[in-house]
Amino acid sequence: MKNLEWMLDLSDSQMVSLNPEIAEELGLEVRCTVGEIRDMIQPKPIQEETMIEIEDDLNMEL
Repeated sequence: MKNLEWMLDLSDSQMVSLNPEIAEELGLEVRCTVGEIRDMIQPKPIQEETMIEIEDDLNMEL
């Protein structure tokens, strides 16, 4: 989102008004905080799942 680079120098609590098209793309209101925008454009952390094999389950007949 190159068109949002201007907000890099602002604090998270700073209120801003977005272009309606950008606000709709991000799923935000036109008037929101810089922190809300940063939350929406940050990649979500990937959660790893661990599988545990139990020997009894492996030997179980269906």
